This record gives sequence, C-alpha cells and structure tokens, in this order.
Amino acid sequence: MVLIRVLNRFCNRYITLKSFSENIFQTIQLFWFFRLASLTYLKGVNKKDGHRIKMLTLNIFNKKTKLWFRPTQGDLLIFNEVFVEKQYNLPISDEKLDTIIDLGANVGFSSLFFIKKYNPSKLILVEPSEKNLTVAKLNLNYWIGTNQCHFYMAAVHYKKGTVYLDESLAPYNFKTNTTGSSGAVNTVTIPQIMHEHGLNTVDLLKIDIEGAESYLFQQDTDWLRSIRTIVIELHSPLNERWLKEKLEPYGFEIISEPKNHTIFVAINKR
Repeated sequence: MVLIRVLNRFCNRYITLKSFSENIFQTIQLFWFFRLASLTYLKGVNKKDGHRIKMLTLNIFNKKTKLWFRPTQGDLLIFNEVFVEKQYNLPISDEKLDTIIDLGANVGFSSLFFIKKYNPSKLILVEPSEKNLTVAKLNLNYWIGTNQCHFYMAAVHYKKGTVYLDESLAPYNFKTNTTGSSGAVNTVTIPQIMHEHGLNTVDLLKIDIEGAESYLFQQDTDWLRSIRTIVIELHSPLNERWLKEKLEPYGFEIISEPKNHTIFVAINKR
C-alpha cells in the first residue's frame, strides 16, 4: 500500500512541466506511466513480475534515453529523487566534470544523470548488489560501449577486505556490515580505484552508501586531497558536524544546505 500511495503522489504532485518534463507530451507520458505502474501493482503483480526489468523511453536533457527499472523494487522512488526532484542538480558551474565516481550507484540513475549533464570521459560506478548492478549496466550500456563507464561490484571501504550485504531491506536500502554469515562482498578503496584507472584527481565524488560512510571516513583519508567536489547523503546518526570534522582538514567547504537535511555538497577550496 505504501508503494501505491507513493506512485499516486508522483502522478498528482510531482510530474509537472516545471519539475521534469521537456514538454506537455512527456508530462502526459510520465503521468500514464506512473498510473499504469500503480494499477499493475493493484492488480497483483507477483514477486517474479516485480523483479522483472522494464524499459521506458524518456527525454532526459533533451536526449531520448532508455530507462530500465523494476516496477516494484523501489527503483521508481530513486527515479523521483534523481530526475523529478533533481537532487543531484549541483550548485556548481556547469563546467565539464571529466572524472566522476558514483559510490552506491544502485540502478545507475544518478550516473545516468551525471553522464547526460556533464559527459565525463570516465565515470566509475561502485555498487555491492549484483541485482542492482544488473539494471545499472542496462541503463549505462551505451557508455560502457564508449569506454566511459566502468563498474565495481563491491562495497567501498577504507581498506580492502570483505563486508556483508544485508539484502533483507528494499534494494535502495541495502546495507553493509563488517560482520555476518551470508552476503559476503569484496571491498574496494578510493586510492585503489584511482590507481587502477590512472586518476590523479576526481572532479566529482558522489556518496550514498546507506551509512557505510562511517567506514569510508574511519581512517586513511588522505585521498580527499585529490577530490574536487563531493555530494554526499548522510544517514543517521551522522550529521553536518560530523561531515565538517572529516572534510575541513582537507580544505573542503560545505556550500549547499540540503533541502532534506541529509544531502550535502562540499567543494575543495585548496
């Protein structure tokens, strides 16, 4: 029932000309898309159908784009955040961001937004869930072919090793823990990613890793000197004070007060 209410809210409140659509025809298309998704769920989509990957063609930044998603796995919530609320429409100049790392890439919507807006020469996605990554690779398939997109099926951490993925939650809320008996995934570090891709600097680092930011910033954070811009979603109990303590020693300044008190943008002033 929660999903149904959310889908109907999309239709009645968010899908407007000003919020997303390029024109009235796309507004109508989106309206009926979400309505039909809601009605499909009402008619009793079984679990197998809910995991089935669907495709919709939309205009994103005036370019026709195939968007892949799972109707009842929370992907539409992420769609709303990225493309309707535009939470990654950053308050920075629209200069070309040449290198982007997307930590917690989920099904690739944030990466799709970045690559459409900034056209980086290299965009690296890190996602610990194989199920989510399967959808992400469909959404970024064209740019995989141009060698712009690269993937790690791993969890980001301050050290290499193993963590455990809790998949009992919704796919957009999968969490990693340092202990567990199942769901083991390898970890990857920021210095490792940069070394393997020959990067001296990273123009944009996006972090939405469901609380694992506490592990990422636990120690060995000298790599922050090589990051120009960070957009990060914090998860309780972490807050702005904690973030400033981690970033300010490396020259970062928080330049954006989050609308929902969880997403912050920080610029390296050094």
